[in-house]
Amino acid sequence: MTLKRRTRNPSLPPLAFPFFFCLLFLLFPLGLSGEIRLESEEDEKNLLIIRVIPSRGEIYFNREFLARKEAELAFNPGHFTLEFRLEGWASETLELDLEEGRRYEIEALLEPALTRLILPPLPPEASIRVDGERVPREESLLVPSGRRRVVVERFGYRPLTWDLTLEPGDHSLSLGEWVPAEVLVEDFWASRRTVVPGD
Repeated sequence: MTLKRRTRNPSLPPLAFPFFFCLLFLLFPLGLSGEIRLESEEDEKNLLIIRVIPSRGEIYFNREFLARKEAELAFNPGHFTLEFRLEGWASETLELDLEEGRRYEIEALLEPALTRLILPPLPPEASIRVDGERVPREESLLVPSGRRRVVVERFGYRPLTWDLTLEPGDHSLSLGEWVPAEVLVEDFWASRRTVVPGD
């Protein structure tokens, strides 16, 4: 049997966002290994058993959706393509030549896909949030790929917000125009109200 493996996730520079990486490692300790395990033994039945971790992962057989988490199917000997996909994780592709009279067990452990978010120069008082979490100010950040909301906040101005669908690799943000925040008259007078005991 011959086996060819392809991972769809471009190589990334050294991690510029260690906190996020540690968080991913704690949440997804299995996924970070990004490996394929294959076992084969003689069997009268031509049987292929497939599993993917995380269990939300999708299995494609010859580019047709087969199942989520795991699948078991009989096969005729020949050449086949297996794909494992999950949004926000690096996909894996296997090219297989399956032989007569064998049983194959394949387990794919996916790794989180990362995007390097390249930020424009920011005022020193500005802060950055990704999906609601404040993150360190850096020239670039490594964040999980997929759908992300990035917000840059600056006191006295309306926040700048991006709703993004990030692919693995590099993604540059262009800074919009800072618009002064509007202060309502009611809020101004409410902040100056004197509270008299007994009111």
